[in-house]
Amino acid sequence: MKVSNCLFKLAIALILGVTIFFPALCQEQSHEYALNFHELEGPFGKDLGKIRNIAQDPYGFMWFAGEDEKCIYRYDGIKLKLYRKDNFDTNSLGGVDVSVVYADNTGIIWIGFNGSGLDAFNPSTNTFTHYRHDEGNKNSIASDNVLAILKDSQGRFWVGTDQGLEHLNVETGEFTHYKNEPGNIYSLSHNFVINIYEDRQGVVWVATAGYPWIIPDPQEGGLCRLEP
Repeated sequence: MKVSNCLFKLAIALILGVTIFFPALCQEQSHEYALNFHELEGPFGKDLGKIRNIAQDPYGFMWFAGEDEKCIYRYDGIKLKLYRKDNFDTNSLGGVDVSVVYADNTGIIWIGFNGSGLDAFNPSTNTFTHYRHDEGNKNSIASDNVLAILKDSQGRFWVGTDQGLEHLNVETGEFTHYKNEPGNIYSLSHNFVINIYEDRQGVVWVATAGYPWIIPDPQEGGLCRLEP
């Protein structure tokens, strides 16, 4: 079901409000709360650089998507371990442009790429599984541009791409595709999926946007939801 344009604009306004007023709130309460920021040092004493995404697995390890080093990092609270693509090793990170990192409840680390699809990394076995778009396979992922990942409370695995919402059957490795269907108000509002979220009632919310995002077209993007 598509949320009205008014509601969408209101949500954006509220987000901007939090961004604007929260620093003022912190300043007013600075005598009660002290915020201390500590920069995490990268390998070999280097700066970590730009970090696009952060996740924490069930064992407490932190995972970072590193833009500058074209890698993912695992942080155990003391040291960092780096994983990156090795062109001579298929059991390595599957791409160099990491857009999102996601840790599921079993400890599997999922990595989405711009242009290189989706990876599943099992830290216990140190193995990578790669999911790529294949023009000859209708059950492959619809696009290699992955922007969002979610495993919901029912164990269903969702992937947001620039070509729609994907449901992955982890057992078979096959994807079911959900796309915008012009004229069908019950289909995805737009094929460019930028975020996926499950609420307390088990409803999966899908945020979409027209591309480029700066075009103020009320017909581009919105919110959809999938009932459990």
